[in-house]
Amino acid sequence: MIATTNSLSPTIQQLLDEGKLLLIDKPAGKTSHDIVNQVRRQTGVKRVGHAGTLDPLATGLLLVLVGREATRHQDELMGLDKEYLFTAALGYETDTYDSDGTVVQSWPWEQVKSLSRSDIELAAQQFVGKYDQQAPAFSAIKQHGQKLYQLARKHQEMELPVRRVRIHELEVTAFSVDDTQQTAQFSARVRCGSGTYIRSLAVDIGRKLGVGATVTALRRTKIGPFALQEY
Repeated sequence: MIATTNSLSPTIQQLLDEGKLLLIDKPAGKTSHDIVNQVRRQTGVKRVGHAGTLDPLATGLLLVLVGREATRHQDELMGLDKEYLFTAALGYETDTYDSDGTVVQSWPWEQVKSLSRSDIELAAQQFVGKYDQQAPAFSAIKQHGQKLYQLARKHQEMELPVRRVRIHELEVTAFSVDDTQQTAQFSARVRCGSGTYIRSLAVDIGRKLGVGATVTALRRTKIGPFALQEY
């Protein structure tokens, strides 16, 4: 279930009431485009968009806009702050920055298991505020008319864009080390400005720790005044 606050503008509230703004809890394994196509089929409306991509691995809140009147507000809705819950494994990185990708670098277990929760918290806090974040190679940002993930799949050289993002809050909620399985991971809640890549944030924290990190679970819980009710 999804809830809203009383801070909706009259226009957005009207779109919501008329079913032109849909609040969808996206399941894992589906792309945002998959959800848009599903809404097109179900409504018979061709002009359907969304306000903020979620990776296939990710779950959570997706705003889907149905019809010309709704899609006019796409930029406004995409610019809203967002909140996520994520879990990242420590000790390796993949080409996609998440567990759907191929491992491209790993670190010795002895180095990983020496970390403490305070180490994770200290590293994470260094990203609160504004910082220059490099986008993942597997992202929808366009370069020379093509999306980066299209270039990455073709193994073509590219210059990954760097942009200033804002992290409002970043709270480490869990940390665990399993010496028998040689696995370590941490979970966190992050509230951030538009355009932030959580995969990149996790990788940046891992690099700050000197052991790498890879997102294994990601859930968007809030977009502006919209929130998952379960959270």
